[in-house]
Amino acid sequence: MKEKNLKKLFGFKVQQLRHLKGLTQDELAEAIDRSVDTISNIERGFSSTRIETASHLAKALGVSLPEMFEFSGSSEDKSKTHRKEVERLMALLMQCPAQHLPVLSRLVEQAVQLTHESE
Repeated sequence: MKEKNLKKLFGFKVQQLRHLKGLTQDELAEAIDRSVDTISNIERGFSSTRIETASHLAKALGVSLPEMFEFSGSSEDKSKTHRKEVERLMALLMQCPAQHLPVLSRLVEQAVQLTHESE
């Protein structure tokens, strides 16, 4: 795997996990004592990440360090498609009033659970 692809996959993983935890880049940066620019550069695949930083990210995001490097279907095309779908869902959610988000969150969790059960 090319280094550029690895950085992008890692960055996308960080972004996914951050969104799942409901954290902003600023909150994640504060949690690991780094700058928002650092988080942004990691998520966009612009910078390499030291193992210590990856470990801090894993802890702040509630996963193990090895999980940070588990990329489903590691191909770049699958990652791009997945990213676009996640972004589309996020755009839809951003249009919803805040009071509806807990219900939508539960619906999405149940849908994800159903898809895992059918696999």
